[in-house]
Amino acid sequence: MIQNNTYSSYMDVLVLSTGYEPLYRISWMKALTHTFTGRLEIVESSDSKKIGTVSGQIPMPTVVRFKTGVFAGKWLAQLNTVKLSRKNLWIRDNGQCQYCSKEMKVSNYEIEHVLPKSRGGKSTWNNLVVACGKCNQKKGARTPEEAGMKLLKTPHKPTMTELQIRHPVAALCTKK
Repeated sequence: MIQNNTYSSYMDVLVLSTGYEPLYRISWMKALTHTFTGRLEIVESSDSKKIGTVSGQIPMPTVVRFKTGVFAGKWLAQLNTVKLSRKNLWIRDNGQCQYCSKEMKVSNYEIEHVLPKSRGGKSTWNNLVVACGKCNQKKGARTPEEAGMKLLKTPHKPTMTELQIRHPVAALCTKK
């Protein structure tokens, strides 16, 4: 149990390589688990936040480091590799229909192919956008230009950093 007025179950902990290069962020619970198993060591911890355990209070880790075998070069390619998924698409498009800017919930939006599948459009980052049902139906099997519709922004493949900035907690869950 965290003892502080501002409780957060998603407290981020920065993970460093063996050479002290920043790699990614994980939850404080996962950081403690890896620390107790010997994979990570705590480099820095919070003075104000404490975690209550059976054997007493311990400081909340804020920065941890791999003890052996992990170098930043190995991770750099993975950091910018973002899996194409419903959730990541929603995060990239800020949860908005890309035609009318209506706010959409992650559970009830439609994936819209800019170049329709019937015309050879692929399911790639550069061809998919978030759309509401009304706009998706209006566009149909046409291009946005043919339907007289304009995209708010051009679809692109995001980086992991872009997703983390838009939605820090969700991006923690996007690893392969």
